[in-house]
Amino acid sequence: MKKLKSKSAAWIIALTLFSFTTSAQQIYEITVKDAVNIAFKNVADINNAKMDYKIAESRNKEITGMAYPQISASLQGNHYLSLP
Repeated sequence: MKKLKSKSAAWIIALTLFSFTTSAQQIYEITVKDAVNIAFKNVADINNAKMDYKIAESRNKEITGMAYPQISASLQGNHYLSLP
């Protein structure tokens, strides 16, 4: 009798846990075009290539900026209120 109660209790617990896990699933419906767009957005190689391009572009601007002449200016003035 004890074996029967423990088996039935185990089945009840298992079915209860299984029912909680199946209710958490959601169904998503997307088109093939949407799936391809999502895949292209999330491809690591493409994202890395975009970042490398931006880094190279920034370096090129930095080097071009170093090639331009550097201009600096300063201004100094004295105003004597009374003659020394």
